[in-house]
Amino acid sequence: MPRGFGAIESAAQRIKESGSGDFVPYLRFKLPGDGDSAIVRFLEQGDEVYSYWYHDFSHVDKQNGWKTKVPCLDQDDQGVPCPGCREDLPRKFEGLINVVWRNAPVFKKDEDDKLVKDKSGDYIVIDNKDQVAVWRGGIELFSKVLKRKDLTYKGLGTRDFEITREGLKLDTTYAVEPADPDSPAVDLSEEDKTLAEDKYDLEEIANFKSEEDFNAIIEEQLESDDGSDDVEAFLNKNPIKEEATS
Repeated sequence: MPRGFGAIESAAQRIKESGSGDFVPYLRFKLPGDGDSAIVRFLEQGDEVYSYWYHDFSHVDKQNGWKTKVPCLDQDDQGVPCPGCREDLPRKFEGLINVVWRNAPVFKKDEDDKLVKDKSGDYIVIDNKDQVAVWRGGIELFSKVLKRKDLTYKGLGTRDFEITREGLKLDTTYAVEPADPDSPAVDLSEEDKTLAEDKYDLEEIANFKSEEDFNAIIEEQLESDDGSDDVEAFLNKNPIKEEATS
């Protein structure tokens, strides 16, 4: 369900005016520290850019409730029955976009395809190479940063961009500028085209639920007071993101 920058702009205006389940593994594009940067090639642009509304339980559990993101079933406000809307769960915006991450870290895995940590608790990097990853972000990133670059350069996918993180934890913004300011638009290389064939299904990552499953998640979350991980640990370090809503 691609929504495009038009939908993102509408979402931004609505935000301004209004003041658990299957595991989906994917490589998450993430810059860990203030001032860190990386080069990417965006694999969607314009109306291809994916975004959606989701509900969470942060009003119930301020520290952990936002971890469970369940997409709203009434994405276009057409009155589709949605348990999250019925329960007045917080409704928020998220954008997802595939990128070719230049020189991205390759992480060591065990025989069960799980990431391996060293004695310090850090994930072990065994190589670096171009890989497809998913960048996920909120309304500010998608409506004010990526949309402007899409318009200015006639498409996010027209060239490589350098992304620089500014800030830490929740106080973070991103600068996105052409990797080579003097370079004209350049088509994807054959290597990038091959990588792009395996880009992630963003709707699958959003992880929509049936009304019945959403009701079950609500029942489980509202009855459970177990929140063991703190926010800093959740924001953390795991580069292979596995979203779970139950």
